[in-house]
Amino acid sequence: MILLNIPEKNTVRIFGIVQTEEKENTHEIVQKLFKEKLSLDNIDIEIAHRIGPFKDSDQNVNNRRPIICKMLRRTDKMKVIAFRRKLRGLKVSISDELTKLNFELLKSLQEHELIDQAWSYNGKIFAKHKNNDIKRIFDIADVKRVFGTSTTGVFHGLIVIATASSVYPFNLAHRYGLSQLINEPTRYTDSSATLLDLIFTDNERCVSNFGVSPPLLNLDNCISFCKLSLKVKKPRAFQRRVWDYKSADFNSLNTALYNAPFDSAYEIFDDVNDIASYTIDLITSACSEFIPNKIVTIRHKDKPWMSNEVRRAIRKRDRCFKKYQRTRRDEDKLYHIVARREVNRLKRDAKQRYEINIIRSFSRENLNPRKFWSLSKSVLGYNSDRAIPPLKDNMNLISDDLEKAELLNCYFSAQMHLGQHENDLPALPPISFLTVERLQDIVAVESDVLKHLRQSNPRKSCGPDGISNHILKYCAQSLYKPLTRLFNFSLRSGVYPSLWKVSNVCPVYKNKGDKNIISNYRPIALLSSVSKILEKIIYKAIYEFCEFHDLLITENSGLILNDKLSWTDHIADICKKCHSKLNTILRMRHLLPRLCIEKLYKAFVRSLLDYADVIYDNCSSADSANIEHVQRRACIISTGAIRVTKHVTLLKEVGLELLKTRRKVHRLTYLYKIKKHLVPDYLRNFHPLFHHNTENFNLRRHANLIPIRSRTVAYYNSFLLATIRDWNSLSAELMSATSLAKELAVKMKRKTTTRIIVMIWHKTDHF
Repeated sequence: MILLNIPEKNTVRIFGIVQTEEKENTHEIVQKLFKEKLSLDNIDIEIAHRIGPFKDSDQNVNNRRPIICKMLRRTDKMKVIAFRRKLRGLKVSISDELTKLNFELLKSLQEHELIDQAWSYNGKIFAKHKNNDIKRIFDIADVKRVFGTSTTGVFHGLIVIATASSVYPFNLAHRYGLSQLINEPTRYTDSSATLLDLIFTDNERCVSNFGVSPPLLNLDNCISFCKLSLKVKKPRAFQRRVWDYKSADFNSLNTALYNAPFDSAYEIFDDVNDIASYTIDLITSACSEFIPNKIVTIRHKDKPWMSNEVRRAIRKRDRCFKKYQRTRRDEDKLYHIVARREVNRLKRDAKQRYEINIIRSFSRENLNPRKFWSLSKSVLGYNSDRAIPPLKDNMNLISDDLEKAELLNCYFSAQMHLGQHENDLPALPPISFLTVERLQDIVAVESDVLKHLRQSNPRKSCGPDGISNHILKYCAQSLYKPLTRLFNFSLRSGVYPSLWKVSNVCPVYKNKGDKNIISNYRPIALLSSVSKILEKIIYKAIYEFCEFHDLLITENSGLILNDKLSWTDHIADICKKCHSKLNTILRMRHLLPRLCIEKLYKAFVRSLLDYADVIYDNCSSADSANIEHVQRRACIISTGAIRVTKHVTLLKEVGLELLKTRRKVHRLTYLYKIKKHLVPDYLRNFHPLFHHNTENFNLRRHANLIPIRSRTVAYYNSFLLATIRDWNSLSAELMSATSLAKELAVKMKRKTTTRIIVMIWHKTDHF
């Protein structure tokens, strides 16, 4: 089954309403029809009008003119479609509004020899196979326009799109967040092998096996199959201790830590591991006394709007239901119905409050970046599904959480194995030292430890020892002396405490490959916060030693270019990521106002397109068009405009510029930084930038840069040559500006001050 997440129309057509006069109030006629015939009172109609011109000479034509009605919300259209059966027996009928291409798709399905019946309902097209009672859903996307010369084939009740070209389906799949599973030919002839039957999915976790089987009898078409694994194990709830640092008494805690017997550990123990454990236990015991804490239950399936009031109502509803099942009395049934309605009301109110709070938070002018990213990830659902899917272990599928943890732990630990003795270490190649000086010892200074403790970020997670950064930051004055002594004892003995070698490891998906394979995960280790202070002390000593003896290099750009000099693969990859994020924003567009959608686009999507855009700006026109299509789709989602709206009109409405223009500004800004020596040293003097004025008088273009000769088109369009040409075309005012990026932004803003209002599908308050 192919399911494309494409916006649907909120439009219906009404037939059979006779037009009595030329200037009629079509809006009131439709409202009266909905209220009297369908019993629908609160239907918000955006626009309603007749199709075709009014003709005084031909009354039959006027009577056949249908009314097209567009509603503000899709839910209103669903109500109208659901209640249109009440019009049976009347001369009035209501049908879905289909485009010409969608109508042709429905017509082709109805005329297909293997299709028994095809119809449309609620924005989707249904088809029924003659040999199978299973109904399959088609999206009413413009299939012929997207797929080119495509044919629709039927195989064992599963309807798939088969096409001779493999470019368009895969671009469509990337655009709407789908994955194509079949990667081998499905039809063999004497002279060719073609991949025709494709299987698309938006959730690879549900597919445990897929492939191509041999054909039946003497057919030339193989069987494409996939096996679904729909058994989802409910994640277990677990308990954890939560500390209320806002209500903590840090003054009393500092006093307790001042008087704590940290020095007695050095008299009792000789091992650094025992001393570190004793120090951590003293800090933990003091914190539990002066910081309020409690044990809470964490449930993965809880919605963000879930509250204790809703949970209590759900438990009461379940108790009433069990009692009614036991007694079967009408009184207990009534109690259950009342409790169920109360739960639904509380859920509805909680969702509404959550949505209102999200919108209000996004609308704040003083919204800090951290809060913005937190709200964005919460709204887009990036934090809702962090569970690890079933993992493959050879031929087995592991679903239990404990078994998955053991499997990942074994895999991560096997990536690097060090022996217990020096003889087990691998032999190093011959090393040539750059200096005869050696870093003999490292000493922790109390002032450095105090500074690092005060700079601890309270928002960072703590390690397995439970010492939070809140404690290190607000109790730095009472902890820096015992921790300094512990660090120096560890450095002198050459032993790193075993307590700090333990970490909480969180597996993170690499965003590539199958999520069921353990090699596609990387570990994120949450180390002890105290150990990070020691690491900073060691890092500072090593860095100062290398800097003093000139052992550091400056050529660190982090950019690797391939030999093809083509950006097609790179642009296809970033466009795939952008479309995936746009799909998430599309699903949430009914919740957020337009301003929030534009902010999410700039933060999550356009930032991907801006990364290294000064380098790939010399891409082909086709690649540039793919990038512009990402922004065009974002504008359509934001404004709700129809798909045939002109690109320039969309950009003016949203207040954005072409991405190609944006890349040009970025290139000129970077060249300006090179001119002002705001880049690393190795990028400053790689080319003589300015003309040498050998005349006794000033030339008109004395600030021009030296053009570079090129032999190939690729080099001619590269960053340096193209940017020098653009720089030489700037005015003298822009060349001498103190901030080139600001001046160019002002110049572009003047061109986009006039905003054109286009037809939208959102609510009016979204503006």
